[in-house]
Amino acid sequence: MNGIIEFFIKKPKVVNIIMILLLLIGINSIRTIQREGYPSVDFGVAVVTTVFPGASPEDVEISVTRKVEDTLKGIEGIDSFSSTSMESVSQIGVYFEQGSDYDKTINTIQKKINQINDFPSDVEIPIVQEISNDQIPTMEIAITGAADYEKKREVAKALEKRIRRIKEVSDIQKFGFLDREVHVKVNQEKMNAEYIALNQVSQAIFLQNQRIGAGTMRSQQEKKVLFLSEFEEVLDVKDVIIRSGFQNNKVKISDIATVESTYSRPDLLYLANGEELINLIVFKKNNADIINLANSVEEELDIFTPSLDEDIKVDVLFDYSENAEGLIQLVVNNAIIGLILVLLTLFILLNFKVAFWTALGIPLSILFAFLFFPSLEVRINFISLMSFIIVLGLLVDDAIVIAENIFSYREKGLSPIDASIQGTKEVMWPVITTVLTTIVAFAPLIAMSGVMGEFMWQMPVVVTFVLLGSLVESLFILPSHIAHSKFKKINREKSFIFTLGNYYEKFVYKCLKYRWLTVLAFIIMLIVAIALLVTSMKFVLFSTDEGDFLFIKFEKPIGTPLEETAESAKAFYPIIDEYLGSQVLSYMTTIGEQNPKIEESGGNSQSESLGNIIIFMKSESERTQSTAKTLKSIKEKAMAIPGFEKIEIDQVSEGPPVGRAVTITVVSDNDALRTTIAKDLKSFLADQTSVSRIQDNEGIGKNTLEIRIDKELASRLLINFNELGNMIRSIYSGDIVTNITKDGERYEYRVMMDETGQSSINSLLNSNVLNANQKLIPLKKIVQIKEVPDVAKVNHYKGTRSISIYADNDNEIITPLELNENIRQYLKHYTDDNIDVEIIFGGEEKATQESLESLMIAMVLALLGIYFILVILFNSFGQPFVVMTAIPFTFSGIVYTFFLHGMDFGFMAMIGLIGLTGIVVNDALIMISMLNRCRDEQGTDLKSLSVAARRRFRPILLTTITTAAGLFPSAYGLGGTNAFLKPMILSIAWGLVFATIITLLLVPALYKIQLGFSGQGFLGYKRVYKFFKKIRSNKS
Repeated sequence: MNGIIEFFIKKPKVVNIIMILLLLIGINSIRTIQREGYPSVDFGVAVVTTVFPGASPEDVEISVTRKVEDTLKGIEGIDSFSSTSMESVSQIGVYFEQGSDYDKTINTIQKKINQINDFPSDVEIPIVQEISNDQIPTMEIAITGAADYEKKREVAKALEKRIRRIKEVSDIQKFGFLDREVHVKVNQEKMNAEYIALNQVSQAIFLQNQRIGAGTMRSQQEKKVLFLSEFEEVLDVKDVIIRSGFQNNKVKISDIATVESTYSRPDLLYLANGEELINLIVFKKNNADIINLANSVEEELDIFTPSLDEDIKVDVLFDYSENAEGLIQLVVNNAIIGLILVLLTLFILLNFKVAFWTALGIPLSILFAFLFFPSLEVRINFISLMSFIIVLGLLVDDAIVIAENIFSYREKGLSPIDASIQGTKEVMWPVITTVLTTIVAFAPLIAMSGVMGEFMWQMPVVVTFVLLGSLVESLFILPSHIAHSKFKKINREKSFIFTLGNYYEKFVYKCLKYRWLTVLAFIIMLIVAIALLVTSMKFVLFSTDEGDFLFIKFEKPIGTPLEETAESAKAFYPIIDEYLGSQVLSYMTTIGEQNPKIEESGGNSQSESLGNIIIFMKSESERTQSTAKTLKSIKEKAMAIPGFEKIEIDQVSEGPPVGRAVTITVVSDNDALRTTIAKDLKSFLADQTSVSRIQDNEGIGKNTLEIRIDKELASRLLINFNELGNMIRSIYSGDIVTNITKDGERYEYRVMMDETGQSSINSLLNSNVLNANQKLIPLKKIVQIKEVPDVAKVNHYKGTRSISIYADNDNEIITPLELNENIRQYLKHYTDDNIDVEIIFGGEEKATQESLESLMIAMVLALLGIYFILVILFNSFGQPFVVMTAIPFTFSGIVYTFFLHGMDFGFMAMIGLIGLTGIVVNDALIMISMLNRCRDEQGTDLKSLSVAARRRFRPILLTTITTAAGLFPSAYGLGGTNAFLKPMILSIAWGLVFATIITLLLVPALYKIQLGFSGQGFLGYKRVYKFFKKIRSNKS
């Protein structure tokens, strides 16, 4: 290592070539690296969705969900699964084991499910989809206007075609875009008069629209044979003959039914800013840059929209890349301010040329790191850029220490080259150690489990490679530049820091003299901090009051038609419109579903009586008030709107999804017990002053008409039960019997009863069914109809019926951890010695427990790693403890910081503390190294130790000021603020300030105390042993 350092110091041209290459290659890497808002997170979750048209929740449960669940039970890599069986749909959430191969598990799930061969015939193929935030769209485009639906639909098709040509686009999903259908609406009276059954109509249409490959004619020239009996025009179905006889006695479709070319009946309605719309949602490829893709889509829109008629509007409903760009710009702004402050500090406190060459290490270190990022799949996002801010000030710490040491040797009269060689070699190992301790402190974050681990892993990677870059620059490039630069002699005795150093030397002398009193003062400070933490502060996983989305969920009485629910939703629009343009960018309404776009736990609900509104907020820099204030104002007005069963209004907070404060699942096949516990729990939660938005994932569905057949009579009458069931479904839902493709579009033919035939029970009873002898049997002879209430959903956890209860919590009153512990104690009597029920706690409480466990493991690994490195450096078991005493005392500084700022102590503050463990020992390490040198060369009297401590005062103070200068703009939002990461930056910035005080005052005192135990074994245990032995002998 010494030889390499000498080589580079003596070869400045080689150093400059390497530096230029590093700059060019690094800049090229920055140009090609992808950008995103928050990091891509693989949640370790997949959803299996199966459609069973027209089936009730219980039918879906029995015929679909249980069969899929039985298949999942034998698949390796699955931790658990939960399901919801709704009308026509089965959804199963599959949660993977940490560390398992997600892709392999998903492929196995799809393969095993495809092997299920006893689904009902009309069940659609199950779809397995992995959930990750890579699926967040790039842009949502709204097509609205006064034009008719057909015209808007054609515009949507044309625009989709244009956007799909962009190579970064992976998919475009369309909402409000209905498939083409031809509806054959049969009149019951006419059908009965012609002695025809509904299934005969379906069969006739199917048989007379055929395209069959008949094989090959083998002659001198082979020819394909194709049988054609297709509809040439869309409405040719009118002429289909149902029955024909002699004397022109034939019955056509047009004789008993009306035929219209239309669209599929919407299950959901979509509106943008109160207008019905077709919504195009553009998704990017995994390796695409979200900002570049958004710009490309905008360019296509600029070309496409000018040619449209005035009655068509195409608007960007929400551009998710602006969110990403805003986050990146926020960090860049703070980084620029921090960099300016760091540079000002360097140029004010150092010689100009030393400051220049030291500052040059910042871009070189960052560009060095960018060389490795593409291969490590590190992207430019909020977390990676914030990591740059964390190390911004640290980048020059090594350079300051080395430059200061070189400069001191030049002042002693050594030649520039010799001073650079000697000055670098002297502090080389302490500098390497400081970099390693910081890397080791951040490294365990890579091993964090769960969503938080996925969310934070880029931070330690960025910190590691940037610090390695700074180490390379400090050891091999900086000394060469200083060695070949001329410096004016500076009278340091006139500088402010020199004067401050004089005062410090006198003060540290007293700290050394009254070392036990000094230690006692810091211990008292630590005890007070712990007392404050326990009695006056709360641990909250994430605490933010800013978000980019608000949502309104609403519910009309059960059975309310879709159109009436949409009409009622209009009452919210004037309230939102008050903020449109100032605080709100746009809003989108979904009627018929409480929507999966809302990033909260609770499961999706589908019913014509439900709806929600997503409110897209303007970027934080454009808003004139906080999201929390806008939310409060909208909430006060909207909650007073009459006519709704339930209204819920809240925001989607920043950061990774952690679930709601209360997420409790009651698992039992005993329906009565499960319902009793859920009801009791909701009653308990309602009594808690901190709890709001209490929900469950069950709910009451629409009333059901149970049609029960007289099996004995029906059998005697030769009625096919399956055909009867299909016919009844056709009456109400319609039956897709055939299709054609015309002008590139698929038209499906749906046979159903007309509106009169669908409107009453009598219409159903007056229908006829065809038996095996081709005779019509009145339905009223063989069935009985009973109206009964039904559930909206049937939920399972690991195959057992369950119900989940969700609620929010006011963290100012009680923390989610404390609330969930109270709930656990309240429900304890249900689970004691009762194997019929299991109660599972999830959501924020589970995420908090998992995060705390991961944090504790990360902290222990960091401390052990740092201790191991220090033992190697000092060749001592005791001295590393003196260095590491800075850590617990620094923790007290963080507690005081959050207490004085009125902030909760949470996950991000703990992340800051872990990273800080490596940073705070650096100054202590530099101090101990100098004190050891003093011990070896001058002795350990108080005067010598205080002079030695003073020699490290300047570099320690400089490194603290530069690091703090890089962090404080982000901590206080000088270039824009983010509530999610602010706690971490605050803990590091102020923790470092407290750590400096500890290093300058406490560490020398502890060092002097440790010297008193020298030669007395590990930490002086021999002296302690003799002390207690003497006490015992005196007593005897």
